[in-house]
Amino acid sequence: MTGSLAGCGDSPARTKPNIVLVTVDTLRADHLEAYGYDRRTAPNLARLASEGVRFSRAMAQAPWTLPSMASLHSSLYPTQHGAVEAKTALPDTAVTLAERLRESGYATVGVVSHQFVGSKHGFSQGFDFFDERNSLGHEGVSSRALTKTALEAVRDVPEPFFLWVHYFDPHFTYVRHPEYAFADGYEGSLPTKLTSERLVQGGGASIGPADLDYIKAVYDEEIAFTDAEIGELWGALMERHGSDSSILVVTGDHGEYFLERGRFFHGRDVYGELIGVPLVIGGAIPNDLRGSVVRVPVATRSIPRTVMGLLGLSEEGFDGVDLFAVARGKDSEPVFAEGSHAFGVDARKRAVIDGSWKLIHRLDDDGYELYDLEDDPGEKRNLWGSRAGSEAPIERLRGLLDEFNDLPGLPPKPVGLGPEAIRRLRALGYIE
Repeated sequence: MTGSLAGCGDSPARTKPNIVLVTVDTLRADHLEAYGYDRRTAPNLARLASEGVRFSRAMAQAPWTLPSMASLHSSLYPTQHGAVEAKTALPDTAVTLAERLRESGYATVGVVSHQFVGSKHGFSQGFDFFDERNSLGHEGVSSRALTKTALEAVRDVPEPFFLWVHYFDPHFTYVRHPEYAFADGYEGSLPTKLTSERLVQGGGASIGPADLDYIKAVYDEEIAFTDAEIGELWGALMERHGSDSSILVVTGDHGEYFLERGRFFHGRDVYGELIGVPLVIGGAIPNDLRGSVVRVPVATRSIPRTVMGLLGLSEEGFDGVDLFAVARGKDSEPVFAEGSHAFGVDARKRAVIDGSWKLIHRLDDDGYELYDLEDDPGEKRNLWGSRAGSEAPIERLRGLLDEFNDLPGLPPKPVGLGPEAIRRLRALGYIE
């Protein structure tokens, strides 16, 4: 826990809405009913989506937490901020949303539950108060305590405030929450706690159809448990501050594999299962946008620019686009993502999504993959080199990737990892 909000009571009275940013670890958009899922896993997010703006094709900029969240807070792509391995951090020279909001008179509070978004990796910069005591590791159940910590942290904070809460529970280990009963009736040999050692490191070779259904059901219970806490957080804030007092942004840092490409977990790849995340903005937003759905690809790195635009503050210093301008019909921009993992520099990929087309460049073998997302949203048919692929704007897509490769970057910030940190990362599946 760092920082103090003592003395903030001398701030001027609130004239702008509070900003509440909720990020959920390992949250696949297609496991939410708001995104067409057939199981009622997240009714609070569904309600927020029906009353706010839902982005149906939001993309994270990386398939694991550290680079994805560094991009979300700074608007920089991973190749620019350099926080792409476990032994790196978001550089101090990167400007974050918290820093800009604090400069604009906001009290800033961060409450997180994962070491990859902790102070060691640079995420406390810009926060008056930063609490990471709920980073309990892979077997900890932290959502309920995190909600309580967040509400206590802003209880006496002057408005306007910026509150960031990062929930972790949908991440490995998957733990049953029987009150949701999605996994009831399973008669196989898998335990009620599904660890990375059993699934990730085992490669899924002995997993049958009933086992896989059970794994997904336990994951869905984790989502439902977390959604209930998001509802508790938002409801308490509305009761305390009024229904028109705050803007709520909810998104995920990345998705998860359930053997779609032969493995569990996340990292390395830039397919939709890993970079497709929910993005919903609700609360005190313009009336003309309530209940709208944005169906063009957008990047979560555009959140800082969007928040600044909503508040009527300068967007200078943040890249991306104003997502609410996109919601009103303004053209979006191509979306890029970078595949990496916590340890090692192999198997890295870069991807660009432009309209319905997606081009992936595999850096290891200099190969390419091309997908028509309109006809093949699951990215099952690689059209590179095929007759069907000749209809794609290949030169434009390759040109976009070339421009992306030439983006200037900040000097990387190294951090050391002790034995305990490495042990916890291994337990989380980040080290095989």
